[in-house]
Amino acid sequence: MAEIDDDLKVGIRKVLNLNDKSCLDYLYGLTFAGAMGIPVAAEESDIFRLDSAFKLLSSKDPIIRDLSERELGLTVRDATG
Repeated sequence: MAEIDDDLKVGIRKVLNLNDKSCLDYLYGLTFAGAMGIPVAAEESDIFRLDSAFKLLSSKDPIIRDLSERELGLTVRDATG
């Protein structure tokens, strides 16, 4: 996802005719403060991934919920050794 953020910065610099060293902090700031309010793709991706996992784990469908719990268990087991 960091690649998307980098590509976005390059594209915005081209559109605004800014040099490669220009500060783009105003991209991610709050819109009511005069910034553009563009979300950071890498951070948003993590949030959406957590949201999707929660929805699968709390699904009303018992098959989906069981598969999700099993996969979560395997992931934790692999991560902790």
